Amino acid sequence: MFLMLEQAQRMLEEKAQLDLLSTTAKWLVSHHWTLTDGSVRDVCVDAELTIHGVVRHVRLVYPQLFPETPAFVLPQGTEERWSQHQYGRIGALCLEYGPDNWSPTVTGAELLESCARLLLSEANLGEEEAVPSRHSLTLGQQLRGTYHRFLTTKGFSDLLDSLGTGCITKITVAINLLDLVMVAFCTAGGVSNLVEHDALPKALSDPKRYGSWVRSGFLIVDEEVRLPRNATFEELKAVLQERSLWPFEDSFDEYKFIVVMGANRVLRVFDIFQANGKEPTSDEFEVVEAAENDGSRLPLAYGDLSKKMVAIVGLGSVGSKIAVSLARSGLGKFILVDEDILLPGNLVRNQLDWMMVGFSKVSAVAEAIARVAPNSVVEKRSHRLAGQENSEVIATTLNKIRAADLVIDATANPDVFVSLAAVCKRSQKAFVWGELFAGGIGALMCRSIPGIDASPLSVRDGVNLHLATLPKAPHMRASGYDDAEDDGPLIATDAAVTQLAASMAAYALDALTRKIDPEYICPAYLMGYAQAWAFAGPFDTQPIAVLNDGLVAEAPELSEEQTEARDNLFREILVNAKLIPPEEHNDEA
Repeated sequence: MFLMLEQAQRMLEEKAQLDLLSTTAKWLVSHHWTLTDGSVRDVCVDAELTIHGVVRHVRLVYPQLFPETPAFVLPQGTEERWSQHQYGRIGALCLEYGPDNWSPTVTGAELLESCARLLLSEANLGEEEAVPSRHSLTLGQQLRGTYHRFLTTKGFSDLLDSLGTGCITKITVAINLLDLVMVAFCTAGGVSNLVEHDALPKALSDPKRYGSWVRSGFLIVDEEVRLPRNATFEELKAVLQERSLWPFEDSFDEYKFIVVMGANRVLRVFDIFQANGKEPTSDEFEVVEAAENDGSRLPLAYGDLSKKMVAIVGLGSVGSKIAVSLARSGLGKFILVDEDILLPGNLVRNQLDWMMVGFSKVSAVAEAIARVAPNSVVEKRSHRLAGQENSEVIATTLNKIRAADLVIDATANPDVFVSLAAVCKRSQKAFVWGELFAGGIGALMCRSIPGIDASPLSVRDGVNLHLATLPKAPHMRASGYDDAEDDGPLIATDAAVTQLAASMAAYALDALTRKIDPEYICPAYLMGYAQAWAFAGPFDTQPIAVLNDGLVAEAPELSEEQTEARDNLFREILVNAKLIPPEEHNDEA
């Protein structure tokens, strides 16, 4: 509701654009302004669309941080999935504009037009066709919602390569459980000890440690085996019996595993069990390729205090260390945001260990925090900011972040930085961010404390001006602090990452506990870890002074006509949301 006060001119423009659209678009039958239900009452527009004679009711939602964050369109009045381009069964529609390509210039009218184009296009296609998708999902996004995962390590892949068709060999499988997600590894097969082969921790195959479940089973390799999609236990058994490859008796005294490498080297993994004398059944595991072991991989992302809340976005090598460090320092509440899962290659620098491989980073870091600070409260958000995600979910996540006392960006992603900078400036919250230079030669660390420092974007601009006075940095990840490049893995030691994480944690603690007279007097520092570029050597720290850009910008003053128009729209919304009676609205009008 504060949106109508903070962005009055923009919302009047939104109303004008929607009113114009209703006169030009035959498919837009009607629309009216109201508020969403629930604890957060966002401004929204309920609209009726007619697509090829089919009536569609939709809700255009303007989140509190609009227009910096995307508006989105929700199907209404049905639990039927409308489109393949939709988040979940009744979630927001994935339109041409979303978190990954959003611009504040995009209007709600344009979103409704995009919605109509999507529904019109799909209505013109056959059942087997689909409107082309712009999605490019990460592994973490793909696996979100899958509760059974089987990770193929390098040792397991080597075992597969050593077996010929028609071969059956005994295997041992270890299973870890976290947040209802089961992650399984093959720890032994035939005469191969995969724990030693993959340098896995021995605890992984020890049922007495860390709660791992150890199960036995069989690995079957046969190029003639073709299993149906979503194969049941009966179908699995029938196919293998036909090839004389069924390795079990008719009863199971414990859980058993069958891993089948069939035609076209397609790997299928099944957990077979029999409960209380009932018929055997099976669960199929999602196969996750984790055979790589690249120690130079670039991780995705790089706290009184018991009553304070900090949002940490990015739980890679830097973010994971900051989170645990702040927990050790007594921070009471966390909001953790990251969409990724932990893979073996991340372990070269991440705070986490092998026992967390295959789980989401938010769940794993939350577990690590709980092990050092049992009384801490952690909210987990497994989503990707500034990526291809459900706009409704991203809006909710940003509102959660807005409630934090301090926000830490440990992603080194400029798109994420811009989103968080907008949240912190609008909400007047302290903001800390940093980046490690390629090769681990040093790092850049920045902050913005309202009333003390310039705004986040102004601090960034000041840093860029300072960098322009230095020799061209051959070891920076980008030609400028804003220009993200994907030049391959960032090679740096765990020691270099730990230095940056420790400095950022100290920076955050200083901002939380000494808001008036902070220990760190500058909003940005260049920190050298080696004799290279502009650094005379390790521990060469260079403060960067940035002038404060003044008070928070006030909302532009409205004309008398604009004020009346805003108040009329405000009353219309309250009436439609049934917060004031229509009679009161009519009398005032």
